[in-house]
Amino acid sequence: ETDRGGEKLKTDVWTAFLRVAGDEVDDEKFRGMIKQVDLLEANEEVIIIGVTSKLMKSRLEEKYRELIEVLLERVTGRFRRVEFSLVKPKKPANKGREWSGSPRLTGYLNSKYTFDSFVIGKSNEFAYAATESVAKFPGKRYNPLFLYGGVGLGKTHLMQAVGHYCLENRKDAKIAYISSERFTNELITSLRGKSTESFRKKYRKLDLLLVDDVQFFSGKEGTQEEFFHTFNELFMEGKQIVLSSDRPPKELENLEERLVSRFASGLVGDIQKPDVELRMAILNKVADEFDTRIPNEVIAHIAEKIIDNIRDLESALTQVVVQASLEKWGLITIQKADDVLRKIGSFNKGRITIAKVQKTVADYFDISVEDLKSKKRTNTIVFPRQVAMYLSRELTESSLEAIGAAYGGKDHSTVHHAQEKIANMVSGGFGVKGDIQELIEIMKT
Repeated sequence: ETDRGGEKLKTDVWTAFLRVAGDEVDDEKFRGMIKQVDLLEANEEVIIIGVTSKLMKSRLEEKYRELIEVLLERVTGRFRRVEFSLVKPKKPANKGREWSGSPRLTGYLNSKYTFDSFVIGKSNEFAYAATESVAKFPGKRYNPLFLYGGVGLGKTHLMQAVGHYCLENRKDAKIAYISSERFTNELITSLRGKSTESFRKKYRKLDLLLVDDVQFFSGKEGTQEEFFHTFNELFMEGKQIVLSSDRPPKELENLEERLVSRFASGLVGDIQKPDVELRMAILNKVADEFDTRIPNEVIAHIAEKIIDNIRDLESALTQVVVQASLEKWGLITIQKADDVLRKIGSFNKGRITIAKVQKTVADYFDISVEDLKSKKRTNTIVFPRQVAMYLSRELTESSLEAIGAAYGGKDHSTVHHAQEKIANMVSGGFGVKGDIQELIEIMKT
């Protein structure tokens, strides 16, 4: 019984880890390595991960140990030291949780994001039908297809499902799934390296182009120019284009009118917040992935508490299941689930406002909210401002543009820079993590 319990614990922790890593980490090298490792042991102090070569062990220890520890802390609820141990190569476990790569594919597709794994409800059935049609008849219907909706509602899942379908059913198709940020960064790199022709060939010879978060093209005139011509060439060749954003085309600011017109020229579909029936269906699906029995009253309770974001909903149940395994609950009850969710702040997520973040951060660093909104560039102001922008992005569903506006009219790129800088400091062991955790705890009370 003990051995079976230990195996269940390892499976639950690793399944949860791969779920979080798949949703939140964009580093392709990390994704490539993590699908080749497995969890060997998990206890109160340490988590041991099996690796199949000394080179991989060295790379994980030097570059990714802290990232893995942060992700594991998120799913287990407490810090545990990570160690790596050499093991004999074997077939990768958790195959359904790996990331799909292919010579025909630019970018990575998370293998859990397929049409079969998508839970359909009233709020997303239109978007599901549209993407499924596009996958089956690329370039023939709804071109371009433009999906929009809030954070964590399933846009990325459906876009990647199109990519998976085409990889499996169109053996010669060339596909790219990228973020608007990656498109921009690759363009900048090509300009610096005088390799723009190679860049253009890469993206203008595709059969399917999937671009996430096109709102981040806002204000980038050079990128917009390049993407406009890429879009036109693919469209004229009858190649399928699928785009996503947090708002409809007509509401995209600082975007050229000709590009907005192209985005709106096909089918525009929104994904709305899930109703309670869909939320319960999603939670039951997560429970099935963990092979864990969860009473209906617990499922219904969590579905009533977390209403805005599917990603938060899945994450909440993941945390409950992992804690149940770690603490050997036996039966998951509403009270025990509530204890976990209050601890991680799931019930408060989405209700924290930018104004609350600003007030909390200003008080914490003994400055004024007006300082955060000002143009002052002293170190005593800049760092708290970046922390506040980071927390505004992490704890609210506000766009980069909305956050920038709330901080004295800052450009969205300034917010993005602040978010990346603080995130890197948190994961890089620069002593910021404690401050961030304390600020979050203050805002939850």
